[in-house]
Amino acid sequence: METNLFKFYSEIIELFEKPVGPQGDFDTNLEGHSFEFDNDKLGETSYRAIIDIWLLDVPSDHFFPTNPDISIVGASSDMVVVDLGKNISAFKTGDLIELNLI
Repeated sequence: METNLFKFYSEIIELFEKPVGPQGDFDTNLEGHSFEFDNDKLGETSYRAIIDIWLLDVPSDHFFPTNPDISIVGASSDMVVVDLGKNISAFKTGDLIELNLI
């Protein structure tokens, strides 16, 4: 099955530089997944963006960013968080992230 027939674009609604490894207690997300973080990355930062797509629109296992420098790090019923790494593409609030649908 072809995965490049349709492209989906989602707008960046927030963008901040954040620590790679968050601190504190963690519970499961909406899908029942719990997350573990690499303690070796404590002190490192990356750019995180909230995009305007949510699990009520499309389940997170049915879309992925076309840009290899972007990864999905979390999702809820009303938003998806993507990691832009060092943001070498210079994304800013209002820019569109291109996603493939599967």
